[in-house]
Amino acid sequence: MSVTRYTVDLDGDVEMSIPQPIFEVIRAPELSSWDHAALIEWHREWERYVEKIRHRCTTTGETYENVVVTVKGSAKRKTLKNLAMYVLKKPVDDVTDADIMSAVQARCRTLKNEFVPDVTSLFRQSLRMDLSVDDCDARVFRYYEDFNGIGDDNGLQGLIGAGSESDTGYKSRMKRGATVSPMTSPSLI
Repeated sequence: MSVTRYTVDLDGDVEMSIPQPIFEVIRAPELSSWDHAALIEWHREWERYVEKIRHRCTTTGETYENVVVTVKGSAKRKTLKNLAMYVLKKPVDDVTDADIMSAVQARCRTLKNEFVPDVTSLFRQSLRMDLSVDDCDARVFRYYEDFNGIGDDNGLQGLIGAGSESDTGYKSRMKRGATVSPMTSPSLI
């Protein structure tokens, strides 16, 4: 009968001679629907996925292109086929990741069914200042996070989204955002 030898540290834990690997499986979100709400959620999850993969690559030294799943590869086959045929009007083999992402972003930034909701009542119902937060800066920061989240969830980026200063219509979107926000609109406070 053989006796296994091992060392114990001061806490009584066994000291491992080989470090145990710790890892997390990072799965790409699956593009399985062209529904407006589902696309917004997929796009948000995709951005989180890309961020996690980039962080992993900086930590492990792996090459980003070798690790990341392609957008085309993350789409369900039937969704990809219909997207290529009816939206992009291309054969599936000619569709690129950039084509899919531009179509998704365009759809996410438009209003669902071209319907403009009553933005004032939408923000009045959904947006509240959390007065339980003691730190004023954190409270205002959270308020604007919620404001932007409501805009993103309802496809209002084209109307009130911030975007880049070089984008067309930037100033008018910022003005509309300021008039809609209950924090800057005296009629809504």
